[in-house]
Amino acid sequence: MTSRDRSLAERESWDVHRTSTQACPRCLGAVADSRTGWLCVERGHAGDPHGPFRVDELLGATAQREAATARMRLARRRLTQRRAAITIPSLPRIDLRHTARLAAGAAVVAATLAYLIR
Repeated sequence: MTSRDRSLAERESWDVHRTSTQACPRCLGAVADSRTGWLCVERGHAGDPHGPFRVDELLGATAQREAATARMRLARRRLTQRRAAITIPSLPRIDLRHTARLAAGAAVVAATLAYLIR
């Protein structure tokens, strides 16, 4: 699997995957025979076509179940990582004018108290 195939596999649900006689080794989709070999029939691979594959590269029923199980683990791991991710709340922006006014007011109060104590 390429990194793109891996990220797509993590996003999909593999709980109800049905096996077929032969499947594409990259996306577990249906394949069709062509002049150059076996090509993936699934749509959406225009930028990164799957195939042509030789017959020995296609996945049988047992290998499809194992691949679907591995992809299901990837999807679950990604889901738990999303849930466990700690989000840090963003702090509000500090208004410099307001901070300067507070500091000036505190200085006036401190100076007044120092004068009265003397």
